[in-house]
Amino acid sequence: MKYHPDKGGDKAKFIEINNAKDVLTDPTLKYCYDTTCFTGFGSKHSYSSYKGSSYSGSSSSNKNSGNKNSDYGSYSKSSSSGNKGSSDNKSSDYSSYSKSSSGGNKQGDYKWEYKASCSSWYEKKLMCSGFDDVHVSSIFNSLSNKFSTILGKLYALATIHHTNYFTIKDSHCNVVAEISGNPGKFSKAYLDNFENLFIHHEGCRKSSSNNYILESSKALLASSIASMKNKYDIYSEYKHHIHAFNSAGEKVAEIKGDPMQFHTEYLKNFDMLYFAHEIIL
Repeated sequence: MKYHPDKGGDKAKFIEINNAKDVLTDPTLKYCYDTTCFTGFGSKHSYSSYKGSSYSGSSSSNKNSGNKNSDYGSYSKSSSSGNKGSSDNKSSDYSSYSKSSSGGNKQGDYKWEYKASCSSWYEKKLMCSGFDDVHVSSIFNSLSNKFSTILGKLYALATIHHTNYFTIKDSHCNVVAEISGNPGKFSKAYLDNFENLFIHHEGCRKSSSNNYILESSKALLASSIASMKNKYDIYSEYKHHIHAFNSAGEKVAEIKGDPMQFHTEYLKNFDMLYFAHEIIL
């Protein structure tokens, strides 16, 4: 009560303490603060996704907020719920959040009211033409890694989709490169000049597809192969084609059939691997 405004305390300090309390007591906020959230009161990073979901927001229930170049910097409470829908924010830098009494987001009762540092707005560039095709979209952040060291993930994503489109933005949300098709078209030398990139992948695949990618460090290699073996056993009646890419995007191994065919001692030469597991019906 020392800093409560009604008791003559400092309002800004009172809000700061309450914000910190919320982070310490709410698992969702604590996870975000410790990793990639921008909560508006200390973290320098931005909220791009939590458990795989990306949220753009507005202060109402409309899916399209239409805000451009806004700069929110306060913490407030709200009775409205958050939206999972896309917004029209292209250059916004929202740094606040509001607590929602009616929920709305899957990961807690918080409605994020800022553009998630380039990750919540992308123009759809790829149209899937097949009658049984589905459009799949994902966004990830290169963080402090050089672009040339995360190419393996792009190649793995491209492998499990029959059509691909990649859009890359810098930390200021400017599009710095985009290609259709093979990620090998990107200029590694050029993109390595950027320290923090947001990569948006769009892909088309059959609605019946069970293809997936699996990232594995050297320490988790055995459990990763065991996980693929489990998928192989579940879908034993189907054909399996598994590609392994290193960080630089080079295909270092490839097998058809049982994942236990992989030469694990050889694969341990690589610090990070990206497996593209095709399950062919």
